[in-house]
Amino acid sequence: MREVRDILAECLRRERLGLVRPLWHDFVTINDDACEQIRLRADHLTRLLASYGLAIVRTEDDASRPETPPDVIYRCALEDGTAERLIRRAGDGWEVVRVAAGVETVEQSFSLERATINAGLVLTDAPEAKSIAGLGRQLAALVEIFRVHGQGAAK
Repeated sequence: MREVRDILAECLRRERLGLVRPLWHDFVTINDDACEQIRLRADHLTRLLASYGLAIVRTEDDASRPETPPDVIYRCALEDGTAERLIRRAGDGWEVVRVAAGVETVEQSFSLERATINAGLVLTDAPEAKSIAGLGRQLAALVEIFRVHGQGAAK
């Protein structure tokens, strides 16, 4: 049985593009990375709906519990094409991870509170902001977390 997440992703693609070729079942075999980006949009929509007290559930069988979205809320290939970067929930915080040749390297871990304080340091031109390693990447990750409502995802 197909996952609700995958069905919702297919529906989002059809809503945006219409019934196009390749059809979803073929598209998955041709370019699963592109499908994963659409699945992440489906996760985003699921979180938005949950923030309004709504859930998508199956009605054709007794599997009526909505699936928990994955911890990864962002995944994208890096410019050089040799690796990818992802943002994921890690315990009570978040991680920015580089994946190359199947090996994950956590580049940064942070809490939303710390990243928000750091953003305030940048906005107020506080000199200590210049000494925070990886601040640009942290703030870019913070933007993505809020953009896809990742902070509202179940832990």
